Amino acid sequence: MLVEPELELYKSLLDESKLYREKLAVIWLQKLTILGGIIAFALTREATSFPNELHQSLTVGAILSLPVIAMLLDAKATEFGIHARVIDDFIIHNYREPSLLSDWERTKWGDQDTPARKLVLLRSLATVISIVSPTLIVAVLSFLLSRAILHKSNVCLDLCLVGFFLIYAMGSIIMLPRLLLRKIPSKDSPKQNTL
Repeated sequence: MLVEPELELYKSLLDESKLYREKLAVIWLQKLTILGGIIAFALTREATSFPNELHQSLTVGAILSLPVIAMLLDAKATEFGIHARVIDDFIIHNYREPSLLSDWERTKWGDQDTPARKLVLLRSLATVISIVSPTLIVAVLSFLLSRAILHKSNVCLDLCLVGFFLIYAMGSIIMLPRLLLRKIPSKDSPKQNTL
């Protein structure tokens, strides 16, 4: 059974892990605010609202910075997820008794081959989609709005959109599942900790 200091540390770790998970919702709302700002700007902008080329360039630059800001918010969300994982790993490795504590942490992350693992995989997929999709939407809308402000097709802008979209989408597909999920070691292989 846990002694008082261990119990207090365990409660503190759970609270900290919960706090990091709650911050993810705040970041998601920030991305939706960015998306709403792009849409509001696009709907309220007049064709004559750019008196000179400098103003037009500054506006396009500001709009094109939004996908980068959204991507930085994604990096922060990933940081929070990693930190929550580190806390839970600490619990797994340092709170072996009662085993129910470490068993729950393993189940929560899909580290055990249980029926719940498929649900954890679906939850992780939903997390990745909900993080990546708004950023890709912000990128597409930012590039489309920039093209409309410039009143012409711009090959460099089009290549930037395609490049951003491909690099970000592929990077997300490759990296986020690696951060969220672990391979379950086979029964024959020694237990290893792979993050």
